[in-house]
Amino acid sequence: MKDVLLGKVGVRDESLIIMEHEQAHIHNGDAFSARVYNAALGASAALYIEIIVPATKKDIHLKEVGLYTTGSIATFTMLEAPAITDGTTPVPVLNRNRCCGRDSILTLFSDPSGISGGVVMDEYALGSGGNVSGGGDRYGLLGWMLKPETKYLLRLVNDAVGAETLYLRTFWHE
Repeated sequence: MKDVLLGKVGVRDESLIIMEHEQAHIHNGDAFSARVYNAALGASAALYIEIIVPATKKDIHLKEVGLYTTGSIATFTMLEAPAITDGTTPVPVLNRNRCCGRDSILTLFSDPSGISGGVVMDEYALGSGGNVSGGGDRYGLLGWMLKPETKYLLRLVNDAVGAETLYLRTFWHE
């Protein structure tokens, strides 16, 4: 059974509008997406999305992570509160409602360094021998409420022997 939002009223005819929970967040302008991509990521290299959650009373719901590799295998890991030196290259964040000018309260970087420790919240192989064989993608696997004043790291490592195309995308609402 899908969650639905009840009670939105149509502007033109005051009709009751029923929509799925995720669509309601998009319509309300509080759903966001970000991605990093590399068409030739070297063997053992990684794509990162560092997520910095500020002090807030808002619920930050990391809803989905999308992963893609053309190669034989990659490893995805999600860490909570790792020791980390913040990146300096911002990851562009898009509001999923393109008519809304609201910005996300999260800060995202693609190039953190000095990564160690942290709580492993999710980890699995993608590609041959993993959850998706022969390269491929995976979506909709996560549903996490993120803690205020906490850093998170999404990491996708190219475990192939040569350069591969890797893609890492995330979706959240706040």
